[in-house]
Amino acid sequence: MLAIVFLALSIFGTPANDCLNKDCLEDHVSESSVVFIGEVIELGDHPPFWSSLKVMLAQKVRYKVKKVLKGDLSDNELVVSHYLVKGNPHIDKDVPQMSPELFFKGAEFIIFVEPHPDCNCNSPDGSLTKEFLEVDSECGAITLKQENLEKVLQIIERTQKNMIIQTKK
Repeated sequence: MLAIVFLALSIFGTPANDCLNKDCLEDHVSESSVVFIGEVIELGDHPPFWSSLKVMLAQKVRYKVKKVLKGDLSDNELVVSHYLVKGNPHIDKDVPQMSPELFFKGAEFIIFVEPHPDCNCNSPDGSLTKEFLEVDSECGAITLKQENLEKVLQIIERTQKNMIIQTKK
């Protein structure tokens, strides 16, 4: 029985901690202009259907910025659009929305983002704020745990050292 559970986890991943392998995290850190620890303040409305090959639909989540790990960010709050791709680990299984078991007021994540091309949007409460897009529809946010934070910080530190070495050449 344990072998079946392990096989299922290796195929389908585990919620919000699915992309913790070294290569995936390194890709996320390098692709993100901003990596931050965020606390969910509120979830915006979700669309009536899932993303498809033709249309990428997202749900906006407003976060309190607890700590910036990479990049420049002066805002205390920002909105991140999370793509709603059916079957992704942080998405509800039945409704095109962020999983309410994971994304609730007060939940904390390490979030990998790029600025939205339009840069400003209306947050779920109607105020104007900066908007960002997650860099990966499956792993744009991972659960804030000490082990996850340590992995991300190690990659950021190593990446920054490599950039300094390349600049000096």
